Amino acid sequence: GDMTKSQTDMQLALNIGEVTFQMEDLKYLNKALVDAKFDLLADLDKMNFTLRENYFALNDLKLNFTGMVAMPGDNIETDLKFGTAKTSFKTLLSLIPAVYMKDYQDLTTSGEFTLNGSAKGVYSAADSTLPDVTIDLAVNNGMVSYPALPEKIKNINIKLNAFVNGKELDRTTANIDLFHFDLAGNPFDLTLALKTPISDPDFKGSVVGKIDLAALTKAVPLDSINLSGIIDMAVKMGGRLSMIEKEQYDQFQASGTVNIKDMVVAMVGYPEIKINGAGFEFSPAYAALNYSSLNIGGKSDLNLTGRIDNYLPYILKDETIKGNLTLNSN
Repeated sequence: GDMTKSQTDMQLALNIGEVTFQMEDLKYLNKALVDAKFDLLADLDKMNFTLRENYFALNDLKLNFTGMVAMPGDNIETDLKFGTAKTSFKTLLSLIPAVYMKDYQDLTTSGEFTLNGSAKGVYSAADSTLPDVTIDLAVNNGMVSYPALPEKIKNINIKLNAFVNGKELDRTTANIDLFHFDLAGNPFDLTLALKTPISDPDFKGSVVGKIDLAALTKAVPLDSINLSGIIDMAVKMGGRLSMIEKEQYDQFQASGTVNIKDMVVAMVGYPEIKINGAGFEFSPAYAALNYSSLNIGGKSDLNLTGRIDNYLPYILKDETIKGNLTLNSN
């Protein structure tokens, strides 16, 4: 662009062949590709920029941008919309941290993925305000298959949305209306709705399904770890955290069970862990460990029973977890 004029057309291009981002020993990006092009109408006197056809791509995910960015004084004003056209489900998987996604190039997928959102408002360091941000993500009829492995993860359907209120973060909401997949004939479903996350987390959610860990190892390549066993879950919860803190257990819904059967975890360099069986039962006040039978390294047997109190405040507000457990071992 001609930076000597009051108004000018600006074209910006960015290409980075490899980006690696690691935090606390976890690689979120490993040699990721970044590609971006921006076509702007720039009013350099008013520091107002109108976006025409623009995109930012990270690996296979390409986001298109339209809207306006202005920088009058110390603040930044935004009115942006971003999103993808309907694209393959593999596009979304390209963003999974490298530690969780092996052999991505060999992966076979089907299904559609869409992502749309907006950022509107003012960023002000002085007032500690941010633009309001909305995000909507959907996956329809996704499937994941590695040619070298016999199992597939099928019927992957996801629908989630989030709204971040830049002026009052407590008005932020997040919803997972649908999260479903089938593995080895076993369906798995999860839902979650969260509001007032700062002052008094108000949430409801459920997890219902059965996961066959042996089938999982036949569907997704795992490095230096062998898994087997069944995890069977049926848990529902709903209410405000303040209900738990005030011991208003009659107003808070928390019920369900998690059962583990014949589970084996074998990792290179660590003793093998066998969980012959374990059963958790949930209430608003506590999680009861009704039974558990474990063996570590083939020599150390452990049997635990008891209950864990204050688990919801521990999860939601990092408060102190409490409990009483009885341990028996030969």
